[in-house]
Amino acid sequence: MSRIGGVNYAEQELKNINLSLQTNSAKKINFSDFKSPKVKPIVLVGIILAIFQQWCGINIIFNYAEEIFTAAGYSVGDMLFNIVITGSVNLIFTIVAMRTVDTWGRRKLMLLGSMGLAIVYAILGAAYYMQFTVGQSCFW
Repeated sequence: MSRIGGVNYAEQELKNINLSLQTNSAKKINFSDFKSPKVKPIVLVGIILAIFQQWCGINIIFNYAEEIFTAAGYSVGDMLFNIVITGSVNLIFTIVAMRTVDTWGRRKLMLLGSMGLAIVYAILGAAYYMQFTVGQSCFW
């Protein structure tokens, strides 16, 4: 904290943190508060976003990587190599994403990512519905 705002700022914030820990330590969490009309929509949005993230994120690629690469026609050796490449790219972009989240903010990235996924899913759904195959042009 001293690097952010100086030594005086760090000391003041440390005092504030200690004071908040002393005054708030006696409070107990009542789980029935999650059922209140004000909190229920917030909890519901949080749960839906968590499910959406798990359902459409990189976890799907990793869970079904074998089937995806096999269906694409890769041999076992190439499939394993592609899984390693996919994991490496995921690691690199996770590091990039940590910096991006700090710079752009979570809300803006969540909205941008959701819009991007909606567009990609619409395109994939249209391609699936129209039965496009590899090598077939999108232009008639």
